[in-house]
Amino acid sequence: MRSRRIFAVVAGAAMTVAAAVAFVPSSMAAVSSADAVPMVACTAPGWAEGNTYQAGTQVTYGGRLYQALVTHTAHPGAGWNPASTPSLWRD
Repeated sequence: MRSRRIFAVVAGAAMTVAAAVAFVPSSMAAVSSADAVPMVACTAPGWAEGNTYQAGTQVTYGGRLYQALVTHTAHPGAGWNPASTPSLWRD
């Protein structure tokens, strides 16, 4: 009885993985190096909550370079990080 349950769980997991792989859009299946975003070397400081950023200030966040569009304070817990607030930051 126990071996049947284990087999059912394993078989279900395998079917889930197979279904996920089968339905990956072709545009996401492979990314060539020509499509990759180039990395740039920069000396901008890392973004941090609690700081006030003047318009034009550049920071790094998540391995990307961002520029503040307006002067603002990144209040702790507000979620105003560069990746999630395109009204405050330009990638």
